[in-house]
Amino acid sequence: MSVTSFARGDVVIHAGKPEWGPGDIVSIEGHVHEGKPVQRLTIRFARGGLKTLSTAFAELVPASEHRGSQALATATALIEEKPSAGLDRSLDEALLALPESVTDAFLSYPKRLEAAFMIYAQGEKPSGLLDWATAQTGLRDPLAKFNRHELEAWYERFRITLDNHVRKLLRDARKHDPSGTDALLRRVVSPAGKAALRRVDIGR
Repeated sequence: MSVTSFARGDVVIHAGKPEWGPGDIVSIEGHVHEGKPVQRLTIRFARGGLKTLSTAFAELVPASEHRGSQALATATALIEEKPSAGLDRSLDEALLALPESVTDAFLSYPKRLEAAFMIYAQGEKPSGLLDWATAQTGLRDPLAKFNRHELEAWYERFRITLDNHVRKLLRDARKHDPSGTDALLRRVVSPAGKAALRRVDIGR
């Protein structure tokens, strides 16, 4: 977890995703994770598109400190050799793919669940649909490829995929840490997050 406090306009690198390239921080929200103050950052990456990340999960470092990194150099070389590397998958596969923040088995169940509910909450913002499509596809302007009605239909399919994943995560999380899981769910305050709980938390 990053301990750096970032400011709007800072340029950062995601140490776990150097292939996304440098990212400009466009907005910042403060929140608390496990009793510690952290930041929720919206970042526009040069090759990864717009992402909303929490410093509780993402290892972000200032781009100036990351220069010379072997991982970044390797990723940059690959992208320069094959500019379309980020679009190898078809766009429909990209639109339905779940982010690693909710699927990475090396992350704890609470972290994966919290990341999932952050995704639900992000969809409530006026720009949520376009931000989601940009993050999923890496396209700078998703409306150049899809109209809004098409994006809404794709988001509904993505939401169903996410719901199914969260349903399984909840079952597994309760087996390993029932009290911790219920405590996390009590912190879900966004209307979209509460609606998701009603859909996926069968029997509660």
